[in-house]
Amino acid sequence: MSRLVALPTELLHRIAKITSIYTGFVPWGCVMEKSDDVLWKSWEPDWLGQPVDRGALRRLALTCKTLAAVALQLLYRHASTVNWKGYLDTATSLFRTLCSRPDLAAHVAELTLGTDYYWHYCDAPVRRIPLPREPNSHYKRQDWLISPDEAALFNKALRDHGITDMSCTKLWEPGIAGYSDFDGDDDEADDQDDGGNASNEQEHDSSSPYRIEAIKPNAPAHVDGSSRICSALAALAIIKSPNVRRLCLSIRCWTLPRTVQSIGSLDRLTEVYLTGDPDSGGLYDFRLDSSFNWLFAAAPVLRKLSLGCVRKIRDVAPCTLTELVLVEADLKNASVREMCKSFPALQRLSFGASYLEGDGAKCSYVIRRIVKTYKNSLCYLRLDWSWAEEELQQWKPADMSLAELKSMTRLTELVVATPFLHRDKNADDWGFWASLLAPNLNVLRFENISGDWLALPLISAVGDNCSQMRSVTVDCRKPPADEAAVRSMLDSKRIGHEFCYTVAAESAYWDDYSDGSDESDESDDDEESEGSDDSEESEESDD
Repeated sequence: MSRLVALPTELLHRIAKITSIYTGFVPWGCVMEKSDDVLWKSWEPDWLGQPVDRGALRRLALTCKTLAAVALQLLYRHASTVNWKGYLDTATSLFRTLCSRPDLAAHVAELTLGTDYYWHYCDAPVRRIPLPREPNSHYKRQDWLISPDEAALFNKALRDHGITDMSCTKLWEPGIAGYSDFDGDDDEADDQDDGGNASNEQEHDSSSPYRIEAIKPNAPAHVDGSSRICSALAALAIIKSPNVRRLCLSIRCWTLPRTVQSIGSLDRLTEVYLTGDPDSGGLYDFRLDSSFNWLFAAAPVLRKLSLGCVRKIRDVAPCTLTELVLVEADLKNASVREMCKSFPALQRLSFGASYLEGDGAKCSYVIRRIVKTYKNSLCYLRLDWSWAEEELQQWKPADMSLAELKSMTRLTELVVATPFLHRDKNADDWGFWASLLAPNLNVLRFENISGDWLALPLISAVGDNCSQMRSVTVDCRKPPADEAAVRSMLDSKRIGHEFCYTVAAESAYWDDYSDGSDESDESDDDEESEGSDDSEESEESDD
């Protein structure tokens, strides 16, 4: 043992990793579901990881002080309320540790939190607390298994973060009247239970930690007490982790008040990942608004922000971010203006759009606004229209032009991810690609190209307009018809190039899926959605 303890720290880290099985971990919200159980597109960062066998690390920490220091760093480096294997540790156990053990909280460098209410607590002793159902939900209400310590922690989080205005809508101990269901569709059995136990209300001790009061009178109908509690606990965990560097927050419903009390300084927080719920049907669309200003103000060195499924940006205080990543964003023109206003100093921008049919003008507006705001600062730009509707994927110069990009003199790397390209051989096609290319580009990459296409117009524009071009990469479904001529031209101009044909697996799957027996279902869906499309277009015209 003495020889083992004398080993270098780096080697001790490796020993600790061997004793614990590491595997990939996907937190809630960081996986975008394309279709139910069909295809998942993950955008979680590489640093997200979770040890499966946490017990091995705990046992290792008990051997000696030297190994304990190493094991604790690995055990608490990535703190998460969710584990891919299941609920090995309760979420409130993590919160309680962060609040009561600052020495352990100091090890937390990467924090993953979910603010929805699908947490199941298993600390003993436990009692069940019924939770309100979601509006229009077909599922029976969820129950929390909660101990007195956990209930006390909930109440502490609510008090610490300014949630003091209580209403008559409360989460009660089972058997106590006062439970309120927002959808007004209680089962008969539930109604009988509530009515039969109404006499117990007076016997309930008002100071009991099992009572959780969490709903403000002016809260929206879909904001229930559990969402408010989870949001408060998430903020509490962030504040109690002073050395956190990376934060991944899955936002089902962020309900913190605009003023949050007792905010510390997150001097080391450099990356934040925020994502909404893509499968909520619009009920929990993620909105970046002033309720996040406290987080940005507490992180003076925050440099990278990633937003998933964001639908609105409004009233965000100006930040000194240098990198912004948008995944499946559906922003109207007003939100695009707010984005440029709130993040004026971006050097790297990845704009992943999720637009519908008829949104060609909106795409043009996005590009024009990006050019106008970041003309003198942006060095990396990624335009990702991979998630756009098929009708939008007929890229025409009359609908949206990228000519403004040519004025971005500081832009050195451009990535265009789109399943559609110009495939004509005429002069307009060549002019289109020539207008796309900034004069000082070093790296150009095209991704997700599908169908038959010709690369010669693109490559000709690269060779004639970008004297500093070093690398051209095309990731497509099939080789271009003129691949040999393109490679010869690039070699003659001494431009590095790479053609990848790795996108075919995903695209081919969807082709097979669309050719199946679902055509009738799709036509029915199209007929049903005509009215909703008209209403959406009328709303968007207001912008």
